[in-house]
Amino acid sequence: GSLVVLVHVLFTVYLFVWHRAEARKMVLPLAAAIIVGAPMILLFATRPETDPRFPQIALPWQALMNGDPLPALQGVVDNIGMFFWRGDLEGHYNLPGRPIFEPLGAILFVIGMGMAIWRWRQPLYAFSLLWLAAGLLPGIFTLPAPSFVHTVTAQGITYVFPGIAVVALVERAAEHRSRLAQLAVPLLVLVLIGVNSVWTYVDYFHRWPRVAEVQGFHQSDLALIAAQLDARAMVTDVAICSVVLNEEDSFWRSGRQTIPYLLNRENVTIRWYDCGSALVLPHSDEPATYYFPNDSKLRAWLLPPGETLTASESLDVGVTGMVVDVSGWQQALLEDAAQPEPNGLPVQFGEGMAFLGYSLDELAVTAGEEVALRTYWRVTGRLPLNLSVFVHLLDGSGNLIAQGDAFSMLSDTLVPGDMVVQLHRFSIPADAAAGTFPLSVGVYSRTGETPPWPVIVEGQPQEPRLILSTMQIERSQ
Repeated sequence: GSLVVLVHVLFTVYLFVWHRAEARKMVLPLAAAIIVGAPMILLFATRPETDPRFPQIALPWQALMNGDPLPALQGVVDNIGMFFWRGDLEGHYNLPGRPIFEPLGAILFVIGMGMAIWRWRQPLYAFSLLWLAAGLLPGIFTLPAPSFVHTVTAQGITYVFPGIAVVALVERAAEHRSRLAQLAVPLLVLVLIGVNSVWTYVDYFHRWPRVAEVQGFHQSDLALIAAQLDARAMVTDVAICSVVLNEEDSFWRSGRQTIPYLLNRENVTIRWYDCGSALVLPHSDEPATYYFPNDSKLRAWLLPPGETLTASESLDVGVTGMVVDVSGWQQALLEDAAQPEPNGLPVQFGEGMAFLGYSLDELAVTAGEEVALRTYWRVTGRLPLNLSVFVHLLDGSGNLIAQGDAFSMLSDTLVPGDMVVQLHRFSIPADAAAGTFPLSVGVYSRTGETPPWPVIVEGQPQEPRLILSTMQIERSQ
């Protein structure tokens, strides 16, 4: 909106200087532009915090305001270059680095630009130049550069300039008596369209879909997972690892939100979790099917004792599918799990979670070190979304020394009977006092709509935390 206003203001000034008789025709367009752009201009002028990204990407503008023009000049070079040698490097909307024009189109663009500059006294050409310049301004003063998103206002007018060159060539050829000269321009246009058609087809239908960034952005892995699940009607219990579990993000859709549009069946139960820090063992009489990224770090965390990847199947989009019999796996994971003293196991939290134990490498740590704790749980009821598990290390007065709150899964996708393992990482402050302190665990809602879940002992609710053990903090020598 603000750029529309800018183009009309600049064009009105131009007309008042060189074509005053025509300026009155701009009154209504200028008024319309002001009406359209005023709300956005006023919003950013009075509440710049409305767009928190702007201070992050407007580094060239900030440098210019501080007396350093070099980033802005580099933005000019990068934005000119996107027409000829290097386009937008982000893969969301473009084959990374693909310029706007191929060589022939670039030549016509330069010719058209030159003719527009030469004829700048004519309003149509002046308006085209002002529109292009205004459309490129955001790309010059923001990062990354070049960016087709930041310069989208210039998109429509950009292709006018090769058209100016083609029209001039057609007019020149029409004046020529030679039949060959008259046919040269149509042939040139056919070659231009043909080359661009082939170039665009290869880049956008063969090269672009194979870019890893594009496959991730468009969730190609989910499409292939859905196709495989459609083809395997007997598979009903599934656990899918995803690093995107934030469903409140208005920009990115999580896998749970996307996959119903891809699946052609409803009799499949999918648990969503982040296998970098959690594990889900579905409650089922049949082997469970897992899908997880092709990452060696995640494989080691996923695999049960003695299991190998020999039965796994790569889907060729950075995802591996694996069928695992989890019946004996749960007991193997719990064999080394410690239990809180003096409580017996399991310990019920609320109506939905039962605590099964924990594993901790060492109970004596040095101030400044990181602690890795695994907690083991059984789902005993339907869970709400945004559930989390807190791990608190408290001092003698009940004050928090360190915490490792986490629940790396969409809790409402879990089914009663499922077993889950959560990895908690937290650091002991470097200035923490030496001593022995209680380590506790509990369950709560991230939204804060309900209080932390109480521990249930013999049917009676108790404090909403369970003391696991005591941890000794030592000062470094």
